[in-house]
Amino acid sequence: MQEKHSILIIEDSRELVDLLYRKFGETYTLSFALDGEEGLALAASLKPDLVLLDVNLPKKGGFSVLKDIRANKELSGVTVLMITGQSDTESVVKGFSLGAADYIVKPFNFVELSARIESQLTIRQLQRQVVDMERLNILREVAVSFNHEINNPLMSISTFAYFLEKKLDLADPDIDQSVHGIISEVARIADIVDKLSAATHAASVNYQPGLKMIDFSHLTE
Repeated sequence: MQEKHSILIIEDSRELVDLLYRKFGETYTLSFALDGEEGLALAASLKPDLVLLDVNLPKKGGFSVLKDIRANKELSGVTVLMITGQSDTESVVKGFSLGAADYIVKPFNFVELSARIESQLTIRQLQRQVVDMERLNILREVAVSFNHEINNPLMSISTFAYFLEKKLDLADPDIDQSVHGIISEVARIADIVDKLSAATHAASVNYQPGLKMIDFSHLTE
């Protein structure tokens, strides 16, 4: 079962909050705050996928909340959709300039709001997929580089070790043990390099909500 997206509603009208819960409660995981200060604290704590942010809020205005969200590195990727009764161009431009993804003017149509929320969440998911692909591409490049840079000197060491094994008198147990130790360790490093090379086929998997990891399980197969 696919996990629900999380939405934080920061809106001082409890009536509107209740209405949003009735409309979207089954589709998304919702939380809410009735003032800007509480909303900013909840955003930092919950790190939601999307914030529905009113402009006119008590204690801390919506534009100020948006500015602080964008200044927080842990929240910089959170999608913020402004909801407001202000439809003047200056307010709209200010919202977008501070990093709002969209701007909904009250009173709004819930079908339109739903479509805009879904659209922004889809965009966010696609952006994450692009970032994941970029990370995997970097990992592949690193793996290929390490394979090339390590294998060349490794082959030389292995050749020298076998040469010593064949040419030297290994009657001395200490020398014998040392040469075989070199050969054994070279083989162990070569195995590690082979596994690192397999990282070029690694994939990104879900580790926990909002966090992915590289799957290396195939390296031990």
